[in-house]
Amino acid sequence: MTRKLDKTDYEELKEIQQNYADISNKLAANAVDEHYLNRQLQQIQQQKADILAQFDRMQQREKTAMDSMRDKYGEGAIDIEQGTFTSTESKNETV
Repeated sequence: MTRKLDKTDYEELKEIQQNYADISNKLAANAVDEHYLNRQLQQIQQQKADILAQFDRMQQREKTAMDSMRDKYGEGAIDIEQGTFTSTESKNETV
């Protein structure tokens, strides 16, 4: 025997069903958003790694340049703004 549901019960079940559908859609949209954000995060992390590699190369270039200048000019201080070198080596060195 088949009975018709009360209007209140029917409406409650339809609302529950619609809420499940809404939740499922939100979860799907959230998963898509998360996917795109993860892709962006990976791109940012790769850019960061590239920049840090450039930084490391620049540090090595600086060290090489400073070693070369130390060999050429001796110990001292360089004023980049003035383009000058001031020796810090002792004045009493034997020539």
